[in-house]
Amino acid sequence: MQYAKALVLFGLILMMAGLAQISPADTTGPEIRWIGPAEGFIARCTSSSPEIGVAIEAEDPDGIKQGVMWLIPGHAERGVPGDGPESRIWGQTFIRDGVAPPAASAHFMLRMLGRAQGEYTLKVIFHDNGSLSRGTLSYRHFIYDNDPPTVHIDSPSNNQTVCKDRTLIVRVSASDAGAGIRKVTLDTGRFAKGLYYGTKSSPPYEFHIDKKYLTKSPMTLRATAWDKAGRRATTSITVKPTRICTIMMRRTLPTNP
Repeated sequence: MQYAKALVLFGLILMMAGLAQISPADTTGPEIRWIGPAEGFIARCTSSSPEIGVAIEAEDPDGIKQGVMWLIPGHAERGVPGDGPESRIWGQTFIRDGVAPPAASAHFMLRMLGRAQGEYTLKVIFHDNGSLSRGTLSYRHFIYDNDPPTVHIDSPSNNQTVCKDRTLIVRVSASDAGAGIRKVTLDTGRFAKGLYYGTKSSPPYEFHIDKKYLTKSPMTLRATAWDKAGRRATTSITVKPTRICTIMMRRTLPTNP
């Protein structure tokens, strides 16, 4: 009996030793590394340079089986759709002669010229060659911006006569189809260096000019919009601060009897 127990114990020891030598199962998908474009990259394309470069790498101990990439309008994340349908722009199977390489990469040019301006998302998934073929998703966001912003002074209107004894309110509108508006400034070109009235980084772009600056007529108001890509646009109008708008109330005293 003791001999049988010893054999069983010896068998258990051998089995445990064998299990200890077995490598733990790979429970994760491939590791992904973006080379380009950089996160938040602002792309500008022309007829002579209509594309941007896309480069990505992946590696996994079980080998890389395949990868697929899509382009999505807008800002997409896991569980958050973008602003439009996904379009497949790349796909590749890396297994050759039954062998999956431990690392794989993709390098290609993506044509952006002719697409709508705005933010885009690159969505990629790589699968390993393990028994479960685990996949890893990764996202990269960039902005396609080809044109400068637009800016307009909504009020007052050009050549308008305004009150010189009250604060002048100037309302400006600005937009940019690509990167978006970073800031709007208002100044006057009447002086050599201009008179600076302020900066607004978000709408409404409304500026209040104190009456102490409305001393000469005519005067120029110049609005400049800057987009997040560093481009700018400028517009200007002329106003005439000549009107007296504050009414002085005169008090009439009763006459003596």
